[in-house]
Parts: sequence; structure tokens; C-alpha cells
Amino acid sequence: MQEHNLLKNLGPWLRSLALAWDKPIHHSNIVSKDLLIQGYDSNQLIVAIPFVCKVMEQCAKSNVFKLPNPWLMVVLRLMVELYQFAELKLNLKFKIKVLFKGLDVELKEVPPTTILHNQPSAKLLQQQQQQQHQQQQSLGQLQHLSQQQQHQAAV
Repeated sequence: MQEHNLLKNLGPWLRSLALAWDKPIHHSNIVSKDLLIQGYDSNQLIVAIPFVCKVMEQCAKSNVFKLPNPWLMVVLRLMVELYQFAELKLNLKFKIKVLFKGLDVELKEVPPTTILHNQPSAKLLQQQQQQQHQQQQSLGQLQHLSQQQQHQAAV
């Protein structure tokens, strides 16, 4: 819980520093879109969404980071996809609504991305790998049994 609060407070601080000079936080330092995707794949949206929302809320004070800024739009569109299609708890949906209201943007007017729908999630990839591993094990066992039967038939 302490880490959660730390991240929640770190977001506005970072954004306020960047907005003071109207410069984005470098892509290599914090990538809001990737952070949300990783949070989705690892079931850590409870941390990722509040952090990204706190960072993004500061955009309301910026001259540069207002719509239709592409950096802002891609994060907002991903937030809409999460809001509409991810199974979010009410408090996370509320944080997204507050972000949109603070930016004076209507949630329903922003089209969602298809990032989460088009990429296989880490869970799905893991399930596919487990199924392949189980199939390989079963095939290996069948081959071993077949060899034993052939050996017994030859004896």
C-alpha cells in the first residue's frame, strides 16, 4: 500500500516538473501507454491507472499538452478502451472519469484504441505455451508407450 501511495504522489510531481517547461516526459523514462498495457497484462491496473491519471491530470495546466496533442490522445484512447472493455473496479473507472472531467473531455467522444483487443495478453500467451508444453509431454508419453509395446511385441 505504501508503494501505491508513493506512485500516486510521484505522478503529479513528475508531470508538474515537465509541464513547467512544456516538455514531455521522455518516452524512455515513463511511457504511460506501455505502463497501462503492462498493468493490464499483469493485473496491476490498480497501480497503473491511478499513477497515469495523476500524471495526465497535470495536462490541464499545460499550453502544449491539450487536445489534439497526439501523445495525450493515445493515452486517453487507451484509457477509454480500458474503461469500456477491461473488467475494472468502480474506483478505477471513477479515476478515469475524473481525469476526463479535469481535462474537459467527454469520455464518450474519445474513440477507444484496439490495442488490448489486438495484442495477445500475457495470460493468453502463457496459456498457449502451457497447452503446447502439455501436448508435447502427452506426445512424448505416447511415443514412449508405443516403443514399449513394440519392444514387448518383439520379445
